[in-house]
Amino acid sequence: MPGSIVATIGAGTVLSYEDPLNAGTYVALPNALEIGEVGEQGEFSETTPISSVTREYIAGMDTPPDKQMVFNDLPGNAAWVAYLAEVDARNTVSHRVLYTNNHQATYDVVLAGRTNASPEGSTQIKTNIFGKQSGAAVWAVI
Repeated sequence: MPGSIVATIGAGTVLSYEDPLNAGTYVALPNALEIGEVGEQGEFSETTPISSVTREYIAGMDTPPDKQMVFNDLPGNAAWVAYLAEVDARNTVSHRVLYTNNHQATYDVVLAGRTNASPEGSTQIKTNIFGKQSGAAVWAVI
């Protein structure tokens, strides 16, 4: 199979968030480890008439995913500190992810708090950010 049609790995994916002081400007979060699913999944609405013996459906509303994003804690990184302020304020923040296959998604996340993962021996301190994607992701090929 030629390399141009084989899916690429996640390494090299970049997560950014919109700078709250400069609309339209995105700041990279180089410490992202996991960003969760991006996009939305449709629900189904049943439309089966009483005379039918087989259920019938139509496509219903889309549901964006819950988010749990995992980051290395970088207390000296200005972008990270500013992002944590948005998390602590529980703001809705626009995010942008650029995958290594040149697909880009821009989407809003309603931020809903953070926890630090339990530290283990010689591992780095990790921060879990919780939220929910709000609205549809806007996809582009860059």
